[in-house]
Amino acid sequence: MKKGRPVFIEGRLQMDTWDDKQTGQKRSKLRVIGETMQLLGSRPPAGAAGGEGGDDDRQSRGAKPTTPPPKPAESAEPDEDEIPF
Repeated sequence: MKKGRPVFIEGRLQMDTWDDKQTGQKRSKLRVIGETMQLLGSRPPAGAAGGEGGDDDRQSRGAKPTTPPPKPAESAEPDEDEIPF
C-alpha cells in the first residue's frame, strides 16, 4: 500500500460516552472501526520508476501514458507473480 493508491475500507462507527471525573460533564467520542480492507486498482508495472502513483495518477494529471517496457525473454521457471494459486 502506498500513498495515493485507492483502497476500500468497510467498517462501522462506534460512539463511546463517559462522565469526566474532573468536571463531571458527560463526554463522548465517535470512533471509526475498520473491519475489512481491499486494495483497488491494478499493480503498477514491475519496471515502473519511483514506484509512486503509476499510470492512473499520471493520466489524471493530464500526462500522456508511457509504453510499457519490453518483456524479458521467457525462462524455463515460472515467475512467482504468474503462479495460478
